[in-house]
Amino acid sequence: MEWKRKKKQFSWFRLGLLSLIGYFVYICIGQQYQLYTTNREAGVVQRQLEQMQQTHQELADERERLNDTKYIEKLAREQMGLVKAGEVPFISGGGTGKK
Repeated sequence: MEWKRKKKQFSWFRLGLLSLIGYFVYICIGQQYQLYTTNREAGVVQRQLEQMQQTHQELADERERLNDTKYIEKLAREQMGLVKAGEVPFISGGGTGKK
């Protein structure tokens, strides 16, 4: 018994089908990559938004405190070294502690 091999013929249909499948795979991979980068950028923007909202809240709180005369007085004493009339300012030596 002799086995005869059939010679495989070139098929345009198979080539077209493989090309079509390859094209769809290429499109799907491209879309997945775009989706990945968009989600990553959205995460970065979300973190920036949260940080800016926190900063906004801190500034709004500071603005509210600046309407309080006691807070303004405290800032004037601590940051500018101001004293009320009749008070004696106390200035510490601020030494290093070495003798």
